[in-house]
Amino acid sequence: MRWPSPTSTIFNSKTKTPGTVKHFIVTTEQMFKSKEGYLTRFGHLIRTLAFRKTIRRVFVDEAHFIYFAGTPRYNVPAFRPSWGRLNEIKILLPSIPWQVLTATSPPHVLSVIETAVLKPNYELIRITSNRPNTIYATHCMVKSLDVMENYDCFLPSPFDIKLQKKILLFFNDRNLGRRVASYLNGKLPENLKSQDLIKHYDSIMSPQYLEKYHSDFAREDGKCKILCATSAEAVGIDFADVDIVGYMGIPQDECDDLQRGGRVIRRMGKIGLYVIFYEPWVLDVDIKDFDNPLMDEKDPDRPRAPLKPTSNKKERAALSAIRLIQGHEPVCIREFKAKYLKDDAPDALHYFAPFCCDRHGNGFELQDFLPGPIYRPHTETSTSKRKPVRGKYRLPKAHRVILQQHLEDWRQMEHEADVLKSVRPLRSFDERHQSLKQRDQV
Repeated sequence: MRWPSPTSTIFNSKTKTPGTVKHFIVTTEQMFKSKEGYLTRFGHLIRTLAFRKTIRRVFVDEAHFIYFAGTPRYNVPAFRPSWGRLNEIKILLPSIPWQVLTATSPPHVLSVIETAVLKPNYELIRITSNRPNTIYATHCMVKSLDVMENYDCFLPSPFDIKLQKKILLFFNDRNLGRRVASYLNGKLPENLKSQDLIKHYDSIMSPQYLEKYHSDFAREDGKCKILCATSAEAVGIDFADVDIVGYMGIPQDECDDLQRGGRVIRRMGKIGLYVIFYEPWVLDVDIKDFDNPLMDEKDPDRPRAPLKPTSNKKERAALSAIRLIQGHEPVCIREFKAKYLKDDAPDALHYFAPFCCDRHGNGFELQDFLPGPIYRPHTETSTSKRKPVRGKYRLPKAHRVILQQHLEDWRQMEHEADVLKSVRPLRSFDERHQSLKQRDQV
């Protein structure tokens, strides 16, 4: 909370009367003691009965933080524990109406919010969190997030400022975000490298830097066209004209995915793309590994096991993110998000973009919506004479043996019923395979 100017007053402690300030915008931390054991000025005020009598209503914005930031989860302490203590403030204001606002409250999150700050039989007003002008897609990167060529697709080639879309790229690793911003800036023409077209953004930058480049990126006529950001730009921030939002890596949970995807262009009638760029290892995760009795089976965002401070990104992977990327039911990304939120609004699955998502086999091509070519190194060896790559069996080897035996039995039965079996001998699969190979070689 920014303390008002001397000409404004909050509360007169001597006369016990309200001041001129009518609205207070505060963080949850301002209501409790600091790490040093001191209460803030507002913390003292909220514990003053005469001041509390002047309060008429409490609004909690981004209320999903009560669960995600204020609750210990998976053996990890709460990130901002003051969010989990709002029930203490609720007790101080027993007769005051509370209104909570959030776009991401699936059942397991909503139940925590209800316990913390809502009364029984509260009124729930719900609208869909899916945006009809957003196209959803996923893309498997080459090797890893560290391969810089994966990000070439966000720049036109050759570069033309008139063809450059406004793009917001989210990274869970601030150092990676900086490297990508530097890499992309290095690909610009020499006369544009110092024009702030591509910037990185994370919370450890100076307030002046953050304000400057956030404001510039938010303006429709701003210079910045690509912002490589962390979660600092993910929640509660509206951009009018962001054409593409990319999540670089696997979402921490589905609410994290929804929040970042919500930064796509906010103008009705305009189309935007939200795409997750994930690493190949995500496709190798077995969702059966998440059936762990140590974890809450009702939590769709649970990792495979309790976490440690040293847990890597594979160990931290959320079930919801794995299911989304691997394409488990429901396959449609828009429907997946609605089901996660228990979003049964009539327009939850509506869209007016040319495509809903990349899961319907209706001609969607991610390349059509990106300013530059997608990095596909295997297509660059067109002059080499390599043998075509054969598709690998998806079936485990033990199952293939059983299947082959069933096929042999079926062929034996069909041969026995053949009236020409005496002149048409039955050969095994192996003999048939060798015969076909010899024919092809000839």
